[in-house]
Amino acid sequence: MLRTADVVLAAQAEPNAMTFGLLGPVGLIAIVLGVLGMTAGVLRQRRKARAEAVVAVEQDAPATETPVYSRAGE
Repeated sequence: MLRTADVVLAAQAEPNAMTFGLLGPVGLIAIVLGVLGMTAGVLRQRRKARAEAVVAVEQDAPATETPVYSRAGE
């Protein structure tokens, strides 16, 4: 009976100190790169939308020849 217990214990996988799973160095680098990529994508979309809005406003604004002054009375 004692021998059977030894065989069963030997057959079970021993936890390895080198096994990190998702929290290992490669997993952490992958997570950081993913977050940076998503942030860059969001910033790119916002910049693109802002540029399209500026173009739309410039096309809608009438062209005037009236000078614009910063101080009243000039």
